[in-house]
Amino acid sequence: MDLYTLGIDVGSTASKCVILKNGKDIAAKSLIDVGAGTSGPARAIEAVLQNAGMTREQLAFTLATGYGRNSLDGIADKQMSELSCHARGAEFCFPGVRTVIDIGGQDVKVPHLENGTMVNFQMNDKCTAGTGRFLDVMARVLEVRVQELAMLGSLSTRRVEISSTCTVFAESEVISQLSMGTDKKDIIAGIHRSVAHRVTGLVRRVGLQMPVAMTDAVTPIRRSAVLKAAWFLPKDEYTEKLEALNAELEALPEKVWDGPKVVTSGIVCDNPALLAAFEENGIAIVADDVAHESRAFRTDAPENEAAPLLALAKQFAAIDYDVLLYDPASAKNRRGEFVAQMVKDSGAQGLVLLMQQFCDPEEMEYPYLKKALDDAGIPHIKIGVDQQMRDFGQARTALQAFADVLALQ
Repeated sequence: MDLYTLGIDVGSTASKCVILKNGKDIAAKSLIDVGAGTSGPARAIEAVLQNAGMTREQLAFTLATGYGRNSLDGIADKQMSELSCHARGAEFCFPGVRTVIDIGGQDVKVPHLENGTMVNFQMNDKCTAGTGRFLDVMARVLEVRVQELAMLGSLSTRRVEISSTCTVFAESEVISQLSMGTDKKDIIAGIHRSVAHRVTGLVRRVGLQMPVAMTDAVTPIRRSAVLKAAWFLPKDEYTEKLEALNAELEALPEKVWDGPKVVTSGIVCDNPALLAAFEENGIAIVADDVAHESRAFRTDAPENEAAPLLALAKQFAAIDYDVLLYDPASAKNRRGEFVAQMVKDSGAQGLVLLMQQFCDPEEMEYPYLKKALDDAGIPHIKIGVDQQMRDFGQARTALQAFADVLALQ
């Protein structure tokens, strides 16, 4: 006998329903363009039942989620947060997915998943910048329908920057651009970049992890080149190239990496000869704690600071877990434990510490870092490096031996 269940998502601006047959096949669905506090939920339920040719009595179970889920008391058998539903649904549709981005009508949510379970999440603040409401406001000012934004933005021929910090400021910028005769298509493309910038800030905070399927394409040398380019290329050009690269990576077929996976730590890790030693031994770098790589941008610059240099100064001052910077709360921000947890969260098997010769802060910290890694059961090796280094024979030997150790785990 077939089992039918109903899921209802009552959002802030729309109501959605889906009926599943035996927990896997979509029997019917519906969408009504009004949400919580309106007739939308009832109309969506009526529509999905009509589409399925069923009555509510034929449903074995009903679950409600979304902004207005609690309004369906007496209709739904259970209410669940949309974040938890995202985790279940994403794992069902895309097994192994780690990050989900939900741009809703009133907020943006980014849950991080491990084995189909939500382990962390980030949401936007009270400002509606980057949400569906933001797009509604922009569409109204531009006198176009929201449904037309994607098509019109794709026809842009000139880059126009729109603020991502505030809906009110962005609206003023759009009006100013219109008064200067700027093409609507270019303004819309700028609006889309603004939304993307806002969302990627949340993604960085929750921690975007490289899927296992990408480790064969993103080799240590290529990975370093992408990160290093951020210091030299103009921001607009770098962002455009990075977005194109991410799109190419997403299109690649899935391939499970069966070699060792490590996290790198240190000040600099960009020597091609050293990185080649990782590749020769089949070692993938899946995350880093390198000062000139991810450590430099894992703390966001404040988006509400109008002066760019002051925003960068505040960002630099706010960086925690850095052996090179003073941290008045270092007793609370335990760097060793932070690095050990990074290794675990990234799915790496060990850590490679690339220590600069004659670097006193790193030398003084090492006993504490070693203890934290040992206590967490994380294997590691320490390789001495300097910027003038040409002979990496010892480093190759150490990495080869470390790869053999990790292969036995």
